[in-house]
Amino acid sequence: AHVKDLLAHLRLIANPFDVVSWHRVLLLLEGIGPRTAALIEQWIQAQPQPLAALQSFPRRDVRERLSGLASLLERLSRLTNPAEQTDEVLRYYVPLLERQYPDDHPRRRKDLEHLVGLASEHRSLLAFLTHMALDPPTDSVDGVMATEGDNELLVLSTIHSAKGLEWRAVFVIWATEGRFPAPHSLAPEDLEEERRLLYVAVTRARDQLYITYPVKVFDRFQGVTLGKVSRFLEGISPNVLVPSRVVSSQDPIF
Repeated sequence: AHVKDLLAHLRLIANPFDVVSWHRVLLLLEGIGPRTAALIEQWIQAQPQPLAALQSFPRRDVRERLSGLASLLERLSRLTNPAEQTDEVLRYYVPLLERQYPDDHPRRRKDLEHLVGLASEHRSLLAFLTHMALDPPTDSVDGVMATEGDNELLVLSTIHSAKGLEWRAVFVIWATEGRFPAPHSLAPEDLEEERRLLYVAVTRARDQLYITYPVKVFDRFQGVTLGKVSRFLEGISPNVLVPSRVVSSQDPIF
């Protein structure tokens, strides 16, 4: 919920007429209930400049409660860097976070700080929000952090969720054509984005890195086909990437 709260503020900059985001953001404010939020939303929708409409809401008592949010939106509208915008929302949201989650707000704050790092990898706010819509974080940062000692765990993570983190040993699976790069990545810029994604994956390893691909791949249209190692791994010196073999097969894996 805390991640959605922060993203809702950013979505208002991308789309000031986003009623769902307005509703979520307004209900975070002390003294604003569903009925008052609905009145504010109606007022906003009728204004030519919705982000500035909070400062002119007719009821003075409500307008005072909206002053902090109005100031935030004004600052965000002047920024263009998604990481700076996300960090600005985080600073505004922390007191609300502490009030809503008095018992575990430090853990939730780590999630949001991680979000700032993800935002820094995008050139625009719209690109960042699109990324978050297509691949939203499903785990808390604490849930995927590397652990040390006798209680080490096997952590399964998407590449996007692993950004900014590292582990002693990392296994990157499915490093095969059709996965790296994905079949729809045809344009040069799409291929470069796929290459950067694989780079993120392999740089999560602190001591040991294993990259694997299947020798045989099942396709529902073609049946069983031979797997081919990703083109991104071709040409790497064996001194850097040492080939290994599956015990039951003579086909190499990397």
